[in-house]
Amino acid sequence: MKVFFFSIFFIGIFVNAQFTYPDPKISSPEEDIEEKDELINLIIGKQKIKEFHKKSLGAENETNIEVKKFDIQGNVLFASDITEMPPGKPTRKDEFQTVSEGGKIISFEQSSLDFPTNKTEIFYDVKNNISKITEKRKEGEYIYEKGRLIRVIEKNTGEKTISTYEYTPTGKVTRISSEYISSKEKPSTSFHTFAYDMKGNILSNLLKDEESIIEKKYSYTDNLLTKYTLTFNGNKAKDQQYDYDENRRIKKMIKALYNPDKNTSTSTSSLVFNYNYKNGLLAERSTLFDGKEPAYVETFSYDDQKRIVRVNTQSENKVVANVNISYGNKTITLTGDTYQAEYTLYE
Repeated sequence: MKVFFFSIFFIGIFVNAQFTYPDPKISSPEEDIEEKDELINLIIGKQKIKEFHKKSLGAENETNIEVKKFDIQGNVLFASDITEMPPGKPTRKDEFQTVSEGGKIISFEQSSLDFPTNKTEIFYDVKNNISKITEKRKEGEYIYEKGRLIRVIEKNTGEKTISTYEYTPTGKVTRISSEYISSKEKPSTSFHTFAYDMKGNILSNLLKDEESIIEKKYSYTDNLLTKYTLTFNGNKAKDQQYDYDENRRIKKMIKALYNPDKNTSTSTSSLVFNYNYKNGLLAERSTLFDGKEPAYVETFSYDDQKRIVRVNTQSENKVVANVNISYGNKTITLTGDTYQAEYTLYE
């Protein structure tokens, strides 16, 4: 029961799943900032990744090989994660494979060393909306009205969850009401509500069930996110603040974590990120743990086309990591101390 509620709260994020389910996307501006801040996204900007290959060395002489293939919309078509172990230990392989027909994914399979292959089939209505998703002992039915998803019925061996969606006139989700019915437990309900400002920025994301209340709150200045807070049952669990320069680029980010059971300042840890720019480009990014030195300092180097070609990370004036970036014909290669990753981009 709790697992279902947790997955709904973080709509769009499914652990160990690569397929994009038809649930409406809920804005998470704090996640958008973190994604944009990742090195590969600093490098490629708005370009789309077609394929990704990475080989890295792990502990105890392990070698990890990761492969992903995407369509132009960013959906994962194939994913493979292989861990080659030292002699005498089994090689681990996790794989995700889709089957497409007429430009639509009609099924996918997931397999791993720990679990048998699981096949999921996807069915569409006459308007090409996903109408049903089935797998072993599970089924999801999706109902639409005027192009919007209004109801999801999920069935799983003696259990059923019915979720109803409500929207603003502009199409933003304002409420998700879910009813859980089980042959072994008493029925229960949850309510997930969302509020927005006049510009469409999300202000609150609140999930309430019969056991807990989880809420995200957001504040903005000049349409830029300046504060994000996460609470559990009214107790603060996370607090993040953002400052920007005159060019609307992030200048400083502070992340504080709390113990939501105690909610005291003595139960916190924090990260402080500072950003410095030169000639319009990110030149340096530093990270302080609990606001204390020594900081980790990343220095960015560029070529004459203003592309990142090297990232040097130091702490206490010692180099702790290097990443070199090279560019080919629609390919970008990142070479670190223990890994090499190649990205192929769409035209």
